[in-house]
Amino acid sequence: MSEQPPERGAIYLEWWRANHRDHGGDAATFARLRRCASPDQALVHSVTMQLVDRMSVRSKRQAAIAGAIAIVLAHVREHQEDRIFPRQLGLLTADQPALSPLR
Repeated sequence: MSEQPPERGAIYLEWWRANHRDHGGDAATFARLRRCASPDQALVHSVTMQLVDRMSVRSKRQAAIAGAIAIVLAHVREHQEDRIFPRQLGLLTADQPALSPLR
């Protein structure tokens, strides 16, 4: 029986942690990625290519997606494992939702 490949979310989190300044990464690395105007620009950076390798990219389209993900993850300041994203959008205060009920 073959071993299951890691889920994409786990790959992204592992890559983010390995490169984030709070976890020993270089602060300039994510700063350069944040300045990228396109996924193609992100692919020039070695850390993005590490993500490409981990994702087992097989096409130019997948490489562009990996570049876009690297740019987005470079903007993430902290990871709160106990708070899932929809819940983070949930409430600003006990009675004030972050989003209107129509959204």
